[in-house]
Amino acid sequence: MRLLVPLPFDISNLAHGRNLRIAHLLPALQSNCEVLCVAPNEHIAAGARQIMPGVEVQTAGEANRLCPDDDAFGSESFLVRRSLAFLGYDAGLAEVTARLAVSADVVAGFDMPSVAHLLSAAKARGGSLRPRIICDLIDDPWLLRRSVTRAYRRSLAGMKAAGAMQVIRHRVLRRFDTLIAVAPQDAARLARVSGRPAVVVPNGVDAKATAAERWPREPLVVFTGSMDFPANEAAACFVARKVWPLVLASFRCGLGSRRHAQTPTLAIVGADPTPAVRSLAELPNVVVTGWVPSVRDWLERAQIAVAPMLGGTGIKNKILEACAAGCPVVATSIAVGGLPTGEDVGILTVDGPERIAAELFGLLADAARARRIGSAGLDMVQTRFSWKQMAAAFLDVLRGGAAAPTDQDRTDREQHGTGDLHDAKTTEAFTHAHS
Repeated sequence: MRLLVPLPFDISNLAHGRNLRIAHLLPALQSNCEVLCVAPNEHIAAGARQIMPGVEVQTAGEANRLCPDDDAFGSESFLVRRSLAFLGYDAGLAEVTARLAVSADVVAGFDMPSVAHLLSAAKARGGSLRPRIICDLIDDPWLLRRSVTRAYRRSLAGMKAAGAMQVIRHRVLRRFDTLIAVAPQDAARLARVSGRPAVVVPNGVDAKATAAERWPREPLVVFTGSMDFPANEAAACFVARKVWPLVLASFRCGLGSRRHAQTPTLAIVGADPTPAVRSLAELPNVVVTGWVPSVRDWLERAQIAVAPMLGGTGIKNKILEACAAGCPVVATSIAVGGLPTGEDVGILTVDGPERIAAELFGLLADAARARRIGSAGLDMVQTRFSWKQMAAAFLDVLRGGAAAPTDQDRTDREQHGTGDLHDAKTTEAFTHAHS
């Protein structure tokens, strides 16, 4: 199978979940596919080659211009053209993608920046059923929009972005054969608005059995993530200001019979903390680290990982990473979309400051229970969320999935709007990924 992948962005920063996904999936597909990535310039190509040394990466050459007046989408409607231009695309990469698509079996792209380039491939095939066009959006961008600040959503730029996003979701995604998302709620929404099959291929994680041996651990609770992301900023402030004081109060009350116990610490671990996050370091027993060389080292030191999300979508990599480090997870219900929960899988779900604080205190006071739950989480991700399994699920989508749309299908969708949710295909891929 010949697989063409336009790469319009730099994937060298593996702290970005999208880049981590690409860096694991494409090399794993090499044994079953002839993978060719195309980047708009040498800088992006060099970063991809460094991250994926066995994958062929070419550049789009000198035709590297951003949204010129005579671009490849002149035949599209005014709204589509304006939406693509607002979200941005590289016209040189779109042109090369269209040219190479005719000799590919599948063209697959990741995230919203790839949509325009996939559309160029869809236009190039005309009425043919090949190549199949697969769009891995990872998250539903409309659900993800809820994670940005209200001020931005209400700004002129935010309203323009929202309008462009809706045009893409309703008018462009229907031109592709299959959509992919990491969580069921995202796939269901994408299927409804596009009328195309949307299947679930979760993110994976690298898990080492040695993580279970790293006990006893410090009385440390860790929250991880990029701390300039609005959803992470809100969660950090919530856990530090609303939950952590309750944990410390409970801990002080329990010290009468446990004079030897150490006072616990909450660590906010992640790059680019905002001023609001940095100010949390002024609170008792709270540490804000900023960038660290290895988040995993912090997770393997910690007795608990917390995911106190108040918004967001998709599968939280921070939860998978904590489980892979043998660390029990306490998470809000909104944080665990697409993941199994319970003591037997390492993830405890609670909501509200008092209940979260009680769960954290209980695990800090009972290291044996914390270790048992952490070990269960490690077993769970090893058996159900390995990158090898996710690559196999992704390959299944490339090989089959929904049939490519015919010209009549496209006409019907233009006239009648969105189609039904393809539950069977969503369930099939999700079941395979977790088998």
